Amino acid sequence: RKPKRKFPNMAIFVRSHIIDNKVIDLFNILRSSIFDTFLLVDVSNRPFPVNGPSVVAHSIKMCQDDLRLCPNSPGYNYLWFFGDYPIYCAYELKPGYDFYLQIEYDVHFTRGNALYVEGLAHRLYGDASDQGDLDLAGSRYQKAADTWIWSAAAKRMFPEVYSVFFPFICLSAESIKYLLEMRRLEVKENKNKPEYIHCEAFVASALKTSGKFSCLDLNDIIANSYDPHTFRAGEPMFLGAGLAAEKPVEMLHPVLDAEGYVRKLCDFSRRTGSTDHLRHAMLDEMVPEKRRSILSSTSIALKKSDVLISHRKAE
Repeated sequence: RKPKRKFPNMAIFVRSHIIDNKVIDLFNILRSSIFDTFLLVDVSNRPFPVNGPSVVAHSIKMCQDDLRLCPNSPGYNYLWFFGDYPIYCAYELKPGYDFYLQIEYDVHFTRGNALYVEGLAHRLYGDASDQGDLDLAGSRYQKAADTWIWSAAAKRMFPEVYSVFFPFICLSAESIKYLLEMRRLEVKENKNKPEYIHCEAFVASALKTSGKFSCLDLNDIIANSYDPHTFRAGEPMFLGAGLAAEKPVEMLHPVLDAEGYVRKLCDFSRRTGSTDHLRHAMLDEMVPEKRRSILSSTSIALKKSDVLISHRKAE
């Protein structure tokens, strides 16, 4: 049996377009690990307020001009829809790593340290199992249902459709190289009638159906990595006192600081026409520490949101 290898040469990229307490908290946790850690920041619309060797900037222009990726809008927010594009930017700007781990800034590690990431890295090499070296490790990795919103587009390019949730995704350098080639092929084939594939369908489907790469869900690598009920899209959780998962898990998502939390709840109110989410944040049952920390922000946000909603109803 061949000797077990050391930790892989992996880089961690915290993806963000803002700098706030949550970004700083996550970055400080991850840079305490044994791996190189960077802020992967979107500067498409404005310069990032922080510079330095740990800041890796990317933009829509870089994706289109330098990487020769999708030249036009997919009908959604560009870098949300193409959530894999920042990984390709990181691969080009910081070459030489064996694995690239992209983590959204609103992911929260329940232990408050980087031990989970180091444990995952230890399992990327398949020396101790029959799985072989991994190329994709992510949450909610599975065969997609035909009714999934992104399945129809993906079926035009792949014989089967798979999905993976993007707040936390680790890819091997070899898989990134292949995905970049496939994305460029997609651009070439879509010149006359642009119909692009969402990142969560593209990455998982391209790798799985190629037959060349090994993909696993995080819970199959480390038990209780996440729970779908608390690692989700949608209503945020508050970073502070009282934050806890219903089950013992390693990660939560989305978790925001006070300002981001209120901003997200305001967004819900604008989209739903209701202030219920904001008012819930002020209920007496909320832990006092949390209530105090967001009291002023929420009070202001409630007034602004009520004005917006009243204006919408008047229209």
